[in-house]
Amino acid sequence: MTSTIKRDPAGSADAKQWRREANRQREIALQLAKEYQLAEKARRAEEHNARLSSKEQRALPDSAEPTEEGEDLPTDSAESHKSLFQTGEQVWLFMERVKPGLKKKLAHRWHGPFRVKKKIEEFAYELELPDKSGYRFYPVVHVSRLKKVTDLGQRPTVPLVDELSENQRFDFD
Repeated sequence: MTSTIKRDPAGSADAKQWRREANRQREIALQLAKEYQLAEKARRAEEHNARLSSKEQRALPDSAEPTEEGEDLPTDSAESHKSLFQTGEQVWLFMERVKPGLKKKLAHRWHGPFRVKKKIEEFAYELELPDKSGYRFYPVVHVSRLKKVTDLGQRPTVPLVDELSENQRFDFD
């Protein structure tokens, strides 16, 4: 890189000019590398798509243009404003702190379930605190500390074995 910069007869170059030229060449090299990578990615994608079966090819999107990284894809407006939790849903609350004397590893850190009272912001929800619950925390909580209560539905109550006779029974004692 230094060989392209002209020097005066004394052999000293203006430092500012030298840095500008070095940075300009660096930017050109980065741009060329980026263009090469995009072209190479497109070539490999085409090669890969050519090897796919007809069923897999039908599942490909119609546009064959490669999208640059960081380019946002259009999203459905209804989907982008969808809330994570609805008012009245039950959620578990993650609590970082543990009572003194307990170890974090063995403590129960998901508390609840609590009901969602209302949505405050995109990532903040207010919880209903039951009266006389003993919980002392601010009811507005970030969404990263919440998870939905999943209903497991009806569990099977069928016994696996009808009856055990004494000689079928096996004790470990």
